[in-house]
Amino acid sequence: MMLKKFTAVSLVVVSVLSVITIFQLLGFSKDYQHYLNLYNYSQTEIQANTKEVYFVFVRFLLNDILNAPFYFFIFSYVFLSLSLKFYAISSFSKLPFVSFFVYLFIYFPLHDYTQIRTAVASAIFLFILHDLSESKFFWAIIKTGIATLFHWSALTIAFVWLLYYFRFKYLYIYLPILGMMLYFSKGAILDILLWLSSFNEYTELYFRSHSGHEEVFNIFNVLFILNIAFWVALVVAAEKNREIKREAPSC
Repeated sequence: MMLKKFTAVSLVVVSVLSVITIFQLLGFSKDYQHYLNLYNYSQTEIQANTKEVYFVFVRFLLNDILNAPFYFFIFSYVFLSLSLKFYAISSFSKLPFVSFFVYLFIYFPLHDYTQIRTAVASAIFLFILHDLSESKFFWAIIKTGIATLFHWSALTIAFVWLLYYFRFKYLYIYLPILGMMLYFSKGAILDILLWLSSFNEYTELYFRSHSGHEEVFNIFNVLFILNIAFWVALVVAAEKNREIKREAPSC
């Protein structure tokens, strides 16, 4: 009964959050105008076609075929992302209401409201993690491929399922060293990527438009850390409460 109530409530919340995102009621995000320009061909067609398969297909379907407003394009991303995430929460989380609030106050502003393409890919990532927990590596690979249709960064998920497949848990120890090596060799890496991208005009334009600049996201501030700490403490307290109830003698 509780799961059914949560599902009904989540459907209402998904609709409300979709409206908030579509009309940018909390303020316009940096990428909103960029997507609007791409959708309306205010930028060159080749720039729009450097996006992922889903982006190009939906823009072609809604704009060229149906002549639909830009809001429908945003809706196709936002509603799908939110629906997948809320379904995953209601299906996989032991504390769905806690998971919902964590998502709403932490991840929604960072993903669905601002990064609509990444938001769908990260939603599919939740299902990939579930497949990996049940050793369904084939389906994890398939869903990774689907996630890349929404954002190319989903390819990084392959690193996660490789860790699960080979059970090489100690690889995490070497990640800081690997990160430092990549940082200090980024000049050579960028030259190699630029050379590889030069074989195709779309990939070359995409690479040039996304290189040569730096962006800073100050998400690890005091408020963010306190927010995370609060929800972690709440989850720990809930788990301890469950253990106490299980160990308590039945009357």
